[in-house]
Amino acid sequence: MKNRSIIYIDGFNLYYCAVKNTPWKWLDMERYFSLLLPDDDIQIIKYFTAKILDSHKANQKAYIKALLTLNKVQII
Repeated sequence: MKNRSIIYIDGFNLYYCAVKNTPWKWLDMERYFSLLLPDDDIQIIKYFTAKILDSHKANQKAYIKALLTLNKVQII
């Protein structure tokens, strides 16, 4: 029996600690965590963020729109 898991992500920490200044800005959360935790039954991925107000606003909006196409991702 697989472990049931809920994943919580701090969007700003993810970006500034792992993604910024890399070519991997478009992370597919469902695929990433299914590969990272193959023995878990991921119930939902909660992505916490705040709207940014600088010149990258359009990039964030596009990324959130892309995340919303994933069934298990919830934007908080």
